[in-house]
Amino acid sequence: MLGDPVLINLVVAHGLEAKPLIALFDLQPQEDSDNVYVSNSGVRLIVTGMGRQNVEYSLAQWVETKPSARRDMAWLNVGIAGHQNLAVGDTLIANKIISGPDNESVFPTPIISGLRTGTVITVDRPELNYPKDAAYDMEAFAFWRSAAAFGPLDLVQSYKIVSDNPDSSTDKVTPNLITELIDSASKEIEGLVLQLKALAAKQQSLVSDPPAFVSAKASYRLSVTQEIQLRRLCHRFYALQMGESLEVILSASHRDSRALIGALHTALGHTDGNPGREGGESLSRVEAGGGQTERNQAS
Repeated sequence: MLGDPVLINLVVAHGLEAKPLIALFDLQPQEDSDNVYVSNSGVRLIVTGMGRQNVEYSLAQWVETKPSARRDMAWLNVGIAGHQNLAVGDTLIANKIISGPDNESVFPTPIISGLRTGTVITVDRPELNYPKDAAYDMEAFAFWRSAAAFGPLDLVQSYKIVSDNPDSSTDKVTPNLITELIDSASKEIEGLVLQLKALAAKQQSLVSDPPAFVSAKASYRLSVTQEIQLRRLCHRFYALQMGESLEVILSASHRDSRALIGALHTALGHTDGNPGREGGESLSRVEAGGGQTERNQAS
């Protein structure tokens, strides 16, 4: 269903760039917006309009209307660009983005493998002379600055498809060509989206409350300090791949929250002293057995 958590926001400037992506990711219009599309696969598409001002305005407006939206989603700008040396249809991931008017630079984190990287220069009007060995666009810098203020820096990336160069001028960039360029790069875009979605999912798992913690929090009265301790302990169990042991301990009866936290500490301490998982699991079952005995005695 369309309410599934979004893992990545795709941002494009023009509807011509959006059309192939809408088909590729089976996107549907979002009910409360005429420039936002969503899917049941964790993808959202935002069409901003051309130029840095439109990008800044559209993303600021989206953030304003979604104050409770997660701040650990990936952001990917997809669009066409001119280039001094690359052929029409070539692609790149920006490893440096320069604001042409003031020469300010930002450096996206190089987390994507297998793709060409290069510099993108954002200008206020189409570049016709291509003076540097770089891609020229009108949105990347504004996109990066806006998205970086809302999401993790590592997960903010810009992907460009070359549409023009000194041998093929901007006059040849037609609506059909734009659609063809996005279509031709669809497999690469899909792979890039999958990489970023996986990274976003990992990021969200690190900052989200584990289900076991949520369950325990509902069952015990916790002080603020105990809540912090319990959350960290649950994350520790999952990091050690001891989720089953954690469930066993939490399902047992404990006198109070202090006893529960003590049992978790004991289990982790036992495991840290034993390279194998068996020790932790065995101790967890001892705790569970003790809890069961308490319940039996109480009855």
